[in-house]
Amino acid sequence: MIKGYRDLLVWQTAHELAKEVITHSGHFPLTDEASIIKKQIIRSAISVPANIAIDLTYSL
Repeated sequence: MIKGYRDLLVWQTAHELAKEVITHSGHFPLTDEASIIKKQIIRSAISVPANIAIDLTYSL
């Protein structure tokens, strides 16, 4: 039985992916353009598990 969003495999996978994106984003070049792209990639990666959690909250 699902008690919360953390029990969902899809959320767990998205959360792990977001952590990997954050970890590997440190390899971006140190330019203004790369910094902008890096920030957007991180925001996008974090939004996936967040949106899954929000959707499940409203579905229960």
